[in-house]
Amino acid sequence: MPAMSQLESVLLRSAPWRTFATRGVLPWALSGEHLGGHALEVGSGSGAIAAALLNRFPTLQITATDIDPRMVLAAGKRLAGYGDRASVVQADAAKLPFADDTFDLALSFLMLHHVGDWETALRELVRVVRPGGRILGCDVLHSRFLAWSERTFGSGDERLITLDAFAAELSRLELRDWRSDRSPLHAFRFALEV
Repeated sequence: MPAMSQLESVLLRSAPWRTFATRGVLPWALSGEHLGGHALEVGSGSGAIAAALLNRFPTLQITATDIDPRMVLAAGKRLAGYGDRASVVQADAAKLPFADDTFDLALSFLMLHHVGDWETALRELVRVVRPGGRILGCDVLHSRFLAWSERTFGSGDERLITLDAFAAELSRLELRDWRSDRSPLHAFRFALEV
């Protein structure tokens, strides 16, 4: 998975994106879930969502990851004030540098489609979450407009997801339970129990 395009990098560090992500995406994706324990956030970008989660859930500890060094630097700066509750690691979501069963929770917000082999990234999330843990997140769904947008403005490695392909991959994984639902805005959210 390559680093993001210059346009994506600028967008994901902007105040409008932080507002959209923390006030729109996050509440919808979490759907009232209460978070605690040690969480892994993959594709954390500038750390805006991680900071919002740390502010909202005082018992939560987050390891935020991103493959792009610019985003790792930005997230490190944003999360520095949270001390031991936050750490930032440069990591490829398809090759996570963590042992099996490390985290209580894994989070992925609008990131999986950026991984060319999102199925491998999903398997990695399952691998690093302890039995009884959860994986929560959301992503965009394939559409002609989004496919054009990713080809035009993206890094070139994006692969948009269909709900059928996502459900097929989940059926191959050893999960206790899972649910997903679609938004009218070409997006879906998911909650998986490991």
